[in-house]
Amino acid sequence: MTGFESYIVRIILSIVIIINTMGTLHAQSLDSLLSAYEKVENEDERLSLLINLASVCQSEQAYSKAIEFYSDALELGNNKNRFDELSILKNLAFCYNQLNDFESEQNVYHTLLSYEDLKTNKTEYVDVLKSLSDVYV
Repeated sequence: MTGFESYIVRIILSIVIIINTMGTLHAQSLDSLLSAYEKVENEDERLSLLINLASVCQSEQAYSKAIEFYSDALELGNNKNRFDELSILKNLAFCYNQLNDFESEQNVYHTLLSYEDLKTNKTEYVDVLKSLSDVYV
């Protein structure tokens, strides 16, 4: 990827953040972002684009699409461990909840509970336990 293409990707990432903040998503913008994602070769930039795309879809209540992007981000990020996996998993659980897919939501919370990083933060750990208990209620 040339310096110019990298510059364009950064501009697109900024647009994603602005769109997400404004709460307005247009299909054309999403198509542009997807097109940019496919052109990006740098894994860090691809990961960042995936997370931002998932966030935009989640804010627009396109939960199935958000799940797809979050899952892709987890797969890409697991190879390098360069991102906040706990945050992505919490968002993934939320999306499953909104789709009434409680079994998948439970699975995500059980995965979260297995993370050592989470166990060292008692507030976060209790929040995940509470969220998991809400699934059963």
